[in-house]
Amino acid sequence: MAYPFVKGGTYRNRRGEYQVIELVGDKMLIRYADGTVQQSSASLQARILQNMQAEQRARTITARPAQTGRARVVAREYDFAGLQDSDFKRGVSGTSWRARGSLGGALAERLSALTQREFQSFAIYRRAEVHLAESAHSSQEEAIHEAKFFLELDSQQALYGFYIEKSDKPMDETWQWLTFVAALRDASLQRQIEAAMSRYDLQWRLLADWAVEPHTIVTLQDGDLVWQAADEAESRRITWREFAANLEAMEEDEWCNLYLCATLDKEEAIAQGVRLVEEVVEVYRALLPLYDASTERN
Repeated sequence: MAYPFVKGGTYRNRRGEYQVIELVGDKMLIRYADGTVQQSSASLQARILQNMQAEQRARTITARPAQTGRARVVAREYDFAGLQDSDFKRGVSGTSWRARGSLGGALAERLSALTQREFQSFAIYRRAEVHLAESAHSSQEEAIHEAKFFLELDSQQALYGFYIEKSDKPMDETWQWLTFVAALRDASLQRQIEAAMSRYDLQWRLLADWAVEPHTIVTLQDGDLVWQAADEAESRRITWREFAANLEAMEEDEWCNLYLCATLDKEEAIAQGVRLVEEVVEVYRALLPLYDASTERN
């Protein structure tokens, strides 16, 4: 594959200007102006260069015009040129990407434009996480009860997709967990989820009692769900009915954060630049049937 680099050439990425001092296949050794030498891949640096050039041509995200009788979506300019290395941490000090004037708002606008529905973003207090829900969800407190889309950063990666919570107390009709679990038994919805899992390499992640690491991961392998619990030595294949039954069997006093998500490593997420918006929203759209079934939207 041809790359736009030659040995001795000078180029620029998000860190700054650099010179290619070695180039063998996809491997390249680069030296920055401050003398720092770094090994990288030509394909990654080519994507970064391509994204930066695209950002110079247009800094706005164009939304589709609204259709008569549907949600009106207004395109606006966002202060988001891409994620930075300093954004990847569990805290939020010194970051702005979650804001409605930055990545959070750009995700909501793009999803709204593509679906002709009104989504809003909510930055989660003191967490490197943003949630998206239809605008009827007017506050973070209310949205806890309901299904939503999310994007979260940690020190190594970005995670994004569908998210729902189970309370550790008795749940009334405002909690959508029970609706969600019941919806998992629908064969048509199962096929749509499987298609999304296969196309975007999604996995279910169950975190209990506000844990940092998932206690169970469920993947799709050869058309079957595979359940791998942290406290079990062996993984096991399960049916959708068994998956729903496992969720129903959780203790009433056990909180659960449940995600169906894609992951993108830090370097790749940074390399995406503003194109990250499209990549993330594509997964959100693929999971709309699950969101709609969980919120009982007709």
